[in-house]
Amino acid sequence: TPAIDFTDPTVASATVSPQVSTTYSVTSSNSCFSHTVPVHIAVSDFPVVSITAKSPICYGEQIVLDATFDANYTYLWKPGQMNINNPTVTPTQTTTYTVSVTNGVCSKDFTKDIVVRPPVVVRFNIDQTLGDAVFTPNLTNLSSGVSTYLWTLGNGNQSTAFKPSPSYEAGDYKIILQGFNDLGCTDKDSVTFHVRPSDFNIPNLITPNGDGHNDSFEITKFYDQKRFDVKIVNRWGSLVYEQTNYTHEWDAQGQADGMFYYHIIDHKTDKEYHGWVQVLAKK
Repeated sequence: TPAIDFTDPTVASATVSPQVSTTYSVTSSNSCFSHTVPVHIAVSDFPVVSITAKSPICYGEQIVLDATFDANYTYLWKPGQMNINNPTVTPTQTTTYTVSVTNGVCSKDFTKDIVVRPPVVVRFNIDQTLGDAVFTPNLTNLSSGVSTYLWTLGNGNQSTAFKPSPSYEAGDYKIILQGFNDLGCTDKDSVTFHVRPSDFNIPNLITPNGDGHNDSFEITKFYDQKRFDVKIVNRWGSLVYEQTNYTHEWDAQGQADGMFYYHIIDHKTDKEYHGWVQVLAKK
């Protein structure tokens, strides 16, 4: 007894599942006597545990699995085989953490899913790290896992474009790109570069005598090959030389000494230059 817990209270061995602590009695008897023995079954409650933790999280982010339970419980976290109640973890992929808790009689598992977002990877390239003013570098954005961008362009400006097109005067610069996803997870990359002054000198005298000095119409402080278009006319306005993407080779070959006039177009700035150059001391 109590008979309510038994399918058949007259069997010699019985299986019971009491919900609360219960004292059962078992009575054996024959034709001569009967004997009753009490059997007490103490019922313990299952452990009750509350787990809180941030989720979703950034790739590489460190979080605390905060579990609240009775100080008399024993526990074991998996994966990691951690036997502290509030372990710090850094999952690199979505992970289900399980804590097995026992109160000395009953055991129960509790789980917490931590969702890990893909990593934010910010990378960009610049086509060259040395240029002439006005310099407009070609930026190639190679980032992944990014929803918003913030470029600090080094020239006093910022941009949220995927691929901005900034321009630079002479000087040293550093471009920083920072990217974010919807959780605020972030990464950044940077590139430094130098811009040379755009000034150059156009000669007003050449002496093409083969001595290796001042033998050709050479635009000095000239860094970019094929930067200029050049036309040269004589004093009567007749065209004597023309070259697109000039490479410094005009030496007045076939021309008499005298005054010549140039028209130069600078591809970098779209500026045009007009002036004269005198040819002397030809062989």
